[in-house]
Parts: sequence; structure tokens; C-alpha cells
Amino acid sequence: INYTQKGGIAISFYQDKNDVVCTISDTGVGIPKEAQSHLFTKFFRIQGVLQSGSKGTGLGLYISKNIIEAHHGKISVESRGEGKGIELVVQLPLT
Repeated sequence: INYTQKGGIAISFYQDKNDVVCTISDTGVGIPKEAQSHLFTKFFRIQGVLQSGSKGTGLGLYISKNIIEAHHGKISVESRGEGKGIELVVQLPLT
């Protein structure tokens, strides 16, 4: 929400074989390519324009990933490019 000034955010759920998949996408500012590989790193904060949208600690995605993986799930983020938003996908097994 902090990074989506125009457009919106969409959340969807569906079942894919043995997983429940949650997809969250937005039309926000996106994530620079050089930052994408560091998103789930403890205390990582993106520098520049994204820094002004939040006063976080850089722990949110790190903690989320650890909780999801503790439940044998997966999490990934793909940026559509700067200014075009992101898509975050969480997969959790049904059993």
C-alpha cells in the first residue's frame, strides 16, 4: 500500500495440485533489478525512491520467508520493472 500511489492491489487465491497459492500484485513503483536478489535478506532496505514510502526495518520479507518455509512453502517476488509494480507469490502445501 505504501508503494502504490496509482492503480491498485489485487489478491487472489487458488489451488494448484497439492498447494494453496496466494498471489498479491500491485501497480506500484516496482523494484530495481539489482535489489531483487536481496529482498529476503535480513535488514535489507532498498535505497532511493522506495525508501521514502516506508520507515520499516527490512525484516518483513525476511520474517515472512522464514515462516512460510517453516510450513514447507515457498515465497517469491517478481518486479515488472520500475514504475510497473510487483507480483508476490506464496505457495503453501495443503497437507
